[in-house]
Amino acid sequence: LAFTFCKKKDKTRNAPEPVYSGGGTSTTTGGAPTLPQSNGGDYCNLSTRYSYLDNGGNVSKDSSVTASLYSVPVSSVSPTYVFGGTVTLNGVDLQYSSSNNLYYGGVTPINIAGTLTWSVSGSGTVTAFSQAYKPSYPKYTGASSLPDTCIKANGININITGVTNNQSSVVLYLFGGSASAYKYIIGSSGVISFTPAELAAFPVNQPLNITIFMTNFFTATHGGVKRGFTNGLSYQKTSYLK
Repeated sequence: LAFTFCKKKDKTRNAPEPVYSGGGTSTTTGGAPTLPQSNGGDYCNLSTRYSYLDNGGNVSKDSSVTASLYSVPVSSVSPTYVFGGTVTLNGVDLQYSSSNNLYYGGVTPINIAGTLTWSVSGSGTVTAFSQAYKPSYPKYTGASSLPDTCIKANGININITGVTNNQSSVVLYLFGGSASAYKYIIGSSGVISFTPAELAAFPVNQPLNITIFMTNFFTATHGGVKRGFTNGLSYQKTSYLK
């Protein structure tokens, strides 16, 4: 059974789609990560993702499609998003947003489980290209290790387990009230910890959204330009912070 509904925004609130490699553990809190890129040199990120939302043990599954094209490689500190003409996935046009120069899946369902055929018509600095490949998505079966309740004064320790078929890192985001924080580990298992000081901005006695994110990569070169593709998985659990 393929879950193929695509829409502009999924249920993972404010979570960017980072691409990580390198060593160490991030201790950054708030904002979008600026971390080493494992597919440095790519001039685009054509992305598909499965998203799971766990609310009290009731888990729903959704999928999303996004595309971003750059005037400089994604390995740059601040790549500039640009318009690249018409972008399609499996023959379905993505919706272009002129406010941020990004493309999103619309209301037409797209099967992201089978072969993905991307096509970019090109415009300006973006040359036309098309690419077909079979995606490989990470797998996650460790949701039982995510806490139902967290105590701010004790800090938060989350055991990352049950991650397989993962090429790079695992990123964990926390969202509570208007506060957010993230850390990541290299590889597929380990413990991610947040100290009480790192949780200072998070309100107590309110829901705490815990999101696990991981992604796999595929690259191809067209006309001497490297193109990047990502296939991700996110799992969000609604916990509670005391």
